[in-house]
Amino acid sequence: MLPKSYFDDPLTRGVAYGAAQHVLDSNFTLLKLPVGYGKTVISMQVAQAIANLNGKHLQIMVIAPKAKRLDQSFHEAIMSTQKYFHADLQILPINGEEIGTFAGLNTMATQKPKMWKMFLQALYDQPTLLILDETHMNIRNATGVSSRTLRKVRRQVEKHHGFLRILGLTATPFDRGIIDSVGYLVLNGNYNSRTAFYNKEVVGYSTAHVRGLNQRDIEAAILDGEYNIHQEMFFNYQRVIDQLKKIIYAPDAPISFHIPRNEFSTREVELSEDGIKRLRRVEKMDRERAYADPMTKTEDYTAALTTDPAILHETLQLVKQPNNRQSLIFYQRNVTLDALRSSFNKAGIPHLEVNGHLQNFFTLNDTENPVFVQYLSGASAFESKSSNNSIYLDLPVSAILFDQSLGRNARRGQKVDSVMNYILAPTRNNREVSYFKNNYNQIVNKTQSNKEFEELFTTPWGAFDEDKI
Repeated sequence: MLPKSYFDDPLTRGVAYGAAQHVLDSNFTLLKLPVGYGKTVISMQVAQAIANLNGKHLQIMVIAPKAKRLDQSFHEAIMSTQKYFHADLQILPINGEEIGTFAGLNTMATQKPKMWKMFLQALYDQPTLLILDETHMNIRNATGVSSRTLRKVRRQVEKHHGFLRILGLTATPFDRGIIDSVGYLVLNGNYNSRTAFYNKEVVGYSTAHVRGLNQRDIEAAILDGEYNIHQEMFFNYQRVIDQLKKIIYAPDAPISFHIPRNEFSTREVELSEDGIKRLRRVEKMDRERAYADPMTKTEDYTAALTTDPAILHETLQLVKQPNNRQSLIFYQRNVTLDALRSSFNKAGIPHLEVNGHLQNFFTLNDTENPVFVQYLSGASAFESKSSNNSIYLDLPVSAILFDQSLGRNARRGQKVDSVMNYILAPTRNNREVSYFKNNYNQIVNKTQSNKEFEELFTTPWGAFDEDKI
């Protein structure tokens, strides 16, 4: 069970009250809070508040990343809420799983008609809260399968006069600011489709295709290469923002509990002589446009910059530092993972992994050895309270994934004052490698742009008043 003090904290209760108000007023609410804040507990307080309006009964569904499903944190939070507040929270499984996935939802909809029919009937019969834990990224694309399936469910429930509300939990609502917001507005029902949004809100969209412009061209005109939003591209930019304010709840809540601060150290690492030759070959192919596809080019750059002996040596040295505990080592591609495995095995250092194929971090209960963490599989969905440092062999394209990675070992209740994040920056002849520098600058620019955009939705938080809800 979770400590009851987590639920009784006046600050988190105040945030939950505001979130519950948003949930009742909108089809879709996105709760934005810092990493490590306790969004899982807050979501249960929201569920409890809505249950109070329905005779202490509420049906809940949860969609969460794989790593989050493995650590049982949601199951623990639900059981704790039922015990402390006598709330009847019934879990509606998704494709047979208590903590489900968008893939499971789509499987039911397309391949299991009997299960799908029973699933929809349960939604018609009982008021339901769907919690999306750091899976909102799947619905940013209004034309994607996840968004279309979820909208289909919402429309069916409305047709049968049922009650379904969707609560997203995140520390990082945006990767591309206003572009991502379109998916949220479509899911909420403000627009029937992405095309409907662009036709109504974006200047010149109705004739764009006649003029030879595609969707990517339109988005580039709205959000440029430096991630600046061009408001003049909208008929009424403020109208769009006002609609989003009813969806996004970003309370400016102080922190009444301890969360370690993130500190950063960029470590320049001179590539080996062979590594420099390898990088030159990749750059030459890039200049000559010899790559058949972007994926192969990215793979070659990643291999040249993350598997170099000098980079791997620096990683080992950081892990061995006596003050560093359970280093989290972030990477993107399997070529890097293979090199890490080989290097650590040769050094005789055991390790754990969180990736698409192996999650032994959750099964071995090891709080000391380093963990290799693949961004997509683990950056947003697990925690190590024994870790006090992270090592970045490369940086993701997505600012969401980078920001999420910062919260894997900066958690509520941790006893350290700070977490050190080491960014390994490859150099050649003591000069920065342009490919890495461009990726680094992209993350910085995206993060700054997203921060400025998020500030539009920051609101005061209020004390929790159970009589009001």
